[in-house]
Amino acid sequence: MPKLIPHPFRFLQAYTPLLNLIPGTSYPPALILTAESDDRGSPAHTLKCAATLQKATANTDEVGPMLLAVQSSTGHGEKPTEKIIEQASLTLAFLCYLFHPIPSQQGQPGSDMEK
Repeated sequence: MPKLIPHPFRFLQAYTPLLNLIPGTSYPPALILTAESDDRGSPAHTLKCAATLQKATANTDEVGPMLLAVQSSTGHGEKPTEKIIEQASLTLAFLCYLFHPIPSQQGQPGSDMEK
C-alpha cells in the first residue's frame, strides 16, 4: 500500500520551483525548455515559471542570462532526431555563452584602443 502524505499541498509547495522563488534574489543563469504539445505538463506552467523568475530577479544588480525555448511539434517523451539535435544545440550554445563569453572589443588587436 502506498504511503500517504498527510498534507499533499505542503509537499507540492515545497517541491515546485514556482512557489519557492524569492523576489530580489540573484538566481543563477537559467535554460528553460518546454514543448508546446507536452501532454504531461502544460507549457503554460513553464512560461509562468520563467516569467516569475524574470520578475524575481528584475531588481537585482546581478542578473544572469535566461533562455526560454519552446519547441513546436513535440511533446513529452520520444522526439524526432531533428528536435533532439535542436535541443542539444540550444543547450550547448547556452553553456558556451556562459563559460566562454564573447570578449569585448576593448584592448583587442585592431581596436581603437591601440591606435
